Amino acid sequence: MLQRETRKVGVLWALLAFACGTTAVDARAQDGEGQESTAPTPSARELFRQGQVAYESGDYEEAARLWEQAYTVEAVPALQYNLAQAYGRLGRLSEELAALQLFVARAEPGNPQLDSARARLGTLQERLARTGIQLEGQHPGATVLVDGEVRGQMPIDTILHVGPGSHVLLVQADGYQDFRATVAVPEGETISVAVLLEEHDSGGRSLTAPIALYAAGGGLVVVGAVLGGVALSTAKGARAGSSDATRARGLALGADLAIGAGVATAGVGLVIHLLRRRSSSDEEDATEVAPIAGRGNFGLQLTHTF
Repeated sequence: MLQRETRKVGVLWALLAFACGTTAVDARAQDGEGQESTAPTPSARELFRQGQVAYESGDYEEAARLWEQAYTVEAVPALQYNLAQAYGRLGRLSEELAALQLFVARAEPGNPQLDSARARLGTLQERLARTGIQLEGQHPGATVLVDGEVRGQMPIDTILHVGPGSHVLLVQADGYQDFRATVAVPEGETISVAVLLEEHDSGGRSLTAPIALYAAGGGLVVVGAVLGGVALSTAKGARAGSSDATRARGLALGADLAIGAGVATAGVGLVIHLLRRRSSSDEEDATEVAPIAGRGNFGLQLTHTF
């Protein structure tokens, strides 16, 4: 049987004996009893030759297709070895493994490709065992589900073994929004996924903005009260039309504006808080407080988008 070195797997792949018209001779030599084996049909021989041409030209899909057809016509074990080479080139590791297992099970004990086939089998089994998802993140106690099946609780240091393909990852924990991800896992690969859980309130949304608005509103009310006190103090004893009287009026107006803005800000915070209890929308809220100034007075402009 002729042998040819492959560049991908670094092993010798078997050219089928029937491609050279020597199957019967090799079979008699292996049997040692001078009994001729049934020669493969011309159709199987031709399919093998066409597959060999396709393989050498780099068309591994076509080579695999032709050799699969040849094997259905004549179940020659060496064809499975050749099929394994084509599957390996295509990255179809599970099919490569199955072809090598069939070759090892059916090949003659003295076949020179058995050792390389067994070595490749071991490598494939180790690699396929790594097919899965590796989680990264610090969320102790969070429940992990893959395709709806509970796989444990974080932290999970081992690989979550899955078949090749697309999988839905779901991580859940009390007080946090669900983490969802669709993970595409190739054969023999481990895909790392960084899990980041975000806190939410009982209604499913963050209370950061409402709390900030409450605080800002309270702060503005305090500022208004201080300005009002200063205005009263300045107005005492001030003559009508004097600069002190004008300053006192400006301070009083600023106090009114600050207190009004503070109450409005806190009110907006309350509205957002109530709305968030009724909605789990992911839209962002934005609050802007900008100073406004005029001749002899000042104030604040509050803008909130939700």
